[in-house]
Formats: sequence, structure tokens, C-alpha cells
Amino acid sequence: MSSDCDLMIEVSAGDMQAFDALVQRHRARLEAFLYRLCSDWEQAADCTQETFVRLWLARTGYQPQTKFTTYLYTIALNCHIDCTRRRQARPRTIPLEEQVGPAARAVLQRMVSRSETPEAVLLHRYEMYRIRRAILQLPQTHRIVFVLAHFEELPYAEIAEILDIPVGTVKSRIHYALAHLRKLL
Repeated sequence: MSSDCDLMIEVSAGDMQAFDALVQRHRARLEAFLYRLCSDWEQAADCTQETFVRLWLARTGYQPQTKFTTYLYTIALNCHIDCTRRRQARPRTIPLEEQVGPAARAVLQRMVSRSETPEAVLLHRYEMYRIRRAILQLPQTHRIVFVLAHFEELPYAEIAEILDIPVGTVKSRIHYALAHLRKLL
């Protein structure tokens, strides 16, 4: 199996199969990451698609000096910020009945298959809803760092590189985000 960097080098030469392989490898995780930032599956899917379009358009400028995922997440964050600006995003109400994403759906399926009571499933969904709402209440700079660290499990150094900020700033934003979430939850 080719590495992401090798595939991207092939993509920069115009290889569509290599590009398709990168899309297949990273689409689901990237969409989940963007969903955690905006809590809207449609917006996350749009931003994911736009990220890959931008990746293709910028393919000739790719320099394999950094990890491919760092490069990809940088493009994705820029897409998210642009999309948020375009939509003039404001906090929205997230209905409890909203269709859950693939990861949450899998958790719910496991709970149901273990004969969990409907009340337990509902309580779990409500907790997920509360956590999502609390994350959305974080300032965007702190929300991005929190999602990259806790959901994408990226090391602080890579987050710093993606956002072009010092590692100390990453740590302070994580600290602030956790303190803010503790108050909200």
C-alpha cells in the first residue's frame, strides 16, 4: 500500500487513481472532523467535497515536507472557515431527533443490540446532544484545537503546524476549552 505522501506525489503528476485512493482513505474521517466543528452533516459533506476539490487544484504545489494529513487538515480548516463566513453562521438549535452521524449510529446500534432499554438509548443520545451543543459554544479557535486534539487525536505539534501557531498556544487553548466545557456540562 502506498503512503499518503507517495500518492500525493502521483496526484501532483495528474494521476486520478492516486487521487481517488486518497479520497477513499481520508473522506470519512475528514467529514467526521468537519461535522464536529459545525454539527451539520450537510455542511460537513460540502466542506469535505470542497477540501478535495482544493486539494486537486493545488496538487502541483504540494511539497512533501510535512505530513500529508497536516496538509489536508489545513485545507479542510480553511474550507470550514470560508464556509462559516459564507453562511454567516450563527448558533442554531440542534433538534434531539436530528439524524445522527455514522459513528453515533454505530454506538446506538451496539446499545440496542445489547438489549439496552429505550430509555438508556434516549439518555445516551441526549448526552451526545449536550456534548455537541457545548462544543459548539466554544469560540471557534478553541473548538478547532479541541476537536483536532480530542477527536482526531493529533499531537499538539501537528496541531500547531496545521494552525501555524506555537505549541504553547495549542496547550492554552486546550486548557481553556476543557475549563469552558466543564462549566457548560
